[in-house]
Amino acid sequence: MDIDIKVLLIEDSSPDAQIVEAIISSSNLRRPTLYHVERFEEALTMLSQQSYDLILLDLHLPDGEGIDLIRQLKQQVPETPVVVLTGIEDETVAVAAILEGAQDYLTKTDAFSPSRLLKLGTTDAGNSLVRRIQCAIKNAELTKSLEIEQARHTLDNRGEDGDIWDWDLNNNRIYLSPRWQSMLGIYGTPLSIPADEWLARIHPTDCDRFKRTLQDYLERREQHIYCEYRIRHVEGHYMWVLTKGEALRDQFGTAYRIVGSQSDISDRKQKEALTYQRKELASTALYEVGAGLLSLQAMLYMYGERYDEAEPLLRGTLEMRRVLLGSEHLDVAASLYNLASLYDNQFRFQEAEVLFEESLAIFQNVLGSAHPHTQRIRAKVTMICRLNQTIELLMSED
Repeated sequence: MDIDIKVLLIEDSSPDAQIVEAIISSSNLRRPTLYHVERFEEALTMLSQQSYDLILLDLHLPDGEGIDLIRQLKQQVPETPVVVLTGIEDETVAVAAILEGAQDYLTKTDAFSPSRLLKLGTTDAGNSLVRRIQCAIKNAELTKSLEIEQARHTLDNRGEDGDIWDWDLNNNRIYLSPRWQSMLGIYGTPLSIPADEWLARIHPTDCDRFKRTLQDYLERREQHIYCEYRIRHVEGHYMWVLTKGEALRDQFGTAYRIVGSQSDISDRKQKEALTYQRKELASTALYEVGAGLLSLQAMLYMYGERYDEAEPLLRGTLEMRRVLLGSEHLDVAASLYNLASLYDNQFRFQEAEVLFEESLAIFQNVLGSAHPHTQRIRAKVTMICRLNQTIELLMSED
């Protein structure tokens, strides 16, 4: 291997730790850097602070022992290979260790007994141990690659279009396939980027929903990752995409990697929006016809001085038009005027004044103060205001 290797040795025996370090140092291969701790809790702390390429683990420690130590390590650092280096010579323990995720199992007698060191020589013994470490790291990488390829193959078999992404949750980096990047017009950039750069492209309105979908899946509240959202193209516009994904989990069910696909659904979303707009227009037209019929019937009642029957129809017409057209539409102003006229005919002048003023405000905003309709309603408001003032004056004199 051409890269520097960092190995964490968890060993409570200082003499054994010194022997391991001496054997590794005697190798003429590229030697790993060894970090030594004597207690398991200290190892967990160090693993939370920095990453290591491999862990050499003794199964008998002051603060823990046995196969449970491997379980705890795999829970905290599922992708870091573990090689057991222990004095326990028990085939059953060795098998259990491998089943729990250890990459290799070495006994101290095999690794650095005096007879073996004498037979091999320190250099060959060191080379042997270094090769075991290198092989364990390589095997772990191959296992991880196979898991990823299997997950990608599963996506392909389900008919995904190959725009693959692969999120390493522990390092928070994400691999984006060339097809994924080309969908967004991205060329000539690294395939692996910090995951935050991907999330930053998601439309602000959709980002929280995508994060909730992801969290629900990771915490097993949902069975699948399935989310439609908008993502920013390199030219600045947003396009609709569908993202699906599945997690790779350790033996404790904790996700450490997610492999998924992304597909362009902009055409479908555009068709859905067009269909929705047509339905809205049809619905609006239908209700507007209904409002017109209600208004016509109400006016017929008013001409026949059947005011009690006209009022609920006029109120219904007003509310319907407000919902459909908004508060500043001329048809809403007309409905206000009609209802105010009814109150005027019923001598409910104060209620009429309020509605006439609301109608006048809309006509002024839409048509302007000089328009004939605006001027006519302004005259009506002026007249009814004077009438109300006169009535109040007469009532006060009485």
